[in-house]
Amino acid sequence: MHGVTRTVTVPLDTQLTGGQIRVSGQIPVTFSDYDIDSPSVGGIRVEDNGIIEVLLNFAKS
Repeated sequence: MHGVTRTVTVPLDTQLTGGQIRVSGQIPVTFSDYDIDSPSVGGIRVEDNGIIEVLLNFAKS
């Protein structure tokens, strides 16, 4: 993110439903770790952390 590289480990959950495989996971992120300022617009401030969510759906075509 923003030109900063870090190694992360993503715990993944998998489900097999109706012939489809669904893989999901979350990565907690602290924006200051990536030299990103917390955005603020019109007096509204955002926390210095968030979550990146990953969702992959695999289906046979």
